[in-house]
Amino acid sequence: MFDALAVTVRILANPISNALQKRLMRAGADARGVIATTHALLSLMLLPAVPFLASDLPSGRFLLIVGACAALAVAGNAMLVEALSTMDLSLVGPINAYKPIVSLIIAWVLIGETAGVGDLLGIGLITIGSWLIVVRQPGATRRQTWRALLRDRGVRLRLGALVLSALEAVVLKRALAEGSPMAVFVGWSLLGWPIAVATARVGRRQRPTKEIEPGTWKLSVLLALSTGAMQSTTLLTFDRFAVGPALALFQLSSIVSVLLGRGLFREGHFRRRLLCSIVMALGAILIVT
Repeated sequence: MFDALAVTVRILANPISNALQKRLMRAGADARGVIATTHALLSLMLLPAVPFLASDLPSGRFLLIVGACAALAVAGNAMLVEALSTMDLSLVGPINAYKPIVSLIIAWVLIGETAGVGDLLGIGLITIGSWLIVVRQPGATRRQTWRALLRDRGVRLRLGALVLSALEAVVLKRALAEGSPMAVFVGWSLLGWPIAVATARVGRRQRPTKEIEPGTWKLSVLLALSTGAMQSTTLLTFDRFAVGPALALFQLSSIVSVLLGRGLFREGHFRRRLLCSIVMALGAILIVT
């Protein structure tokens, strides 16, 4: 029951976070600034929990691993948020379908996890769904459409974020071998704060400052809460499942992404994207049954 609740929260929290990130970008926020603010607010919320982790005092090895997780998360999330400024939300989730495959390869290399036949069939179904979701342009072949898609800056950023996120997932799994999910969560938030702030400052020097719409602080607080819910339930799930199947199960969130993209941003190709997302969700179900 608890596992099902954690997975459900994770499935909902991820696309909600993406929708809030996209809204902040539309309001004029900078991608790196969004990540820095999220980590800052989340860290402030978690500071009261630090004394209760005294009995679970982390080692230097633990801090090194969690610090690596935080650095990967900051870099990957900054790329993701930047991609959201130009991409449809309803495409971000489906592209994420490749993460279980990337993570499965990384997990096999780094921590020796292997996939069964059902896992591979499910991941194959997810990949087919993601292939069909791309709408072919008039007069263009599917190959030409895919080439044009892969040249798009937003798609490249999303794929880069996917690789970093998949690598982070495997390292998070390794961190859970050194400490509890709560210790990893708090460490990830606190160590990510200075990394995100430093990254935001570098980005601010490289780009002119934009005027941000008033009232975005409410969105920032909501984003910190949804990010906290997403990361904590991710860790709880990784503590019980292998990385590849867990990430495939999270692919159910692509359906929510399509619904939010339609409802909040009036994105097109709704039926096609919803159908393909359902195909990928069936692949996720196949993996965990």
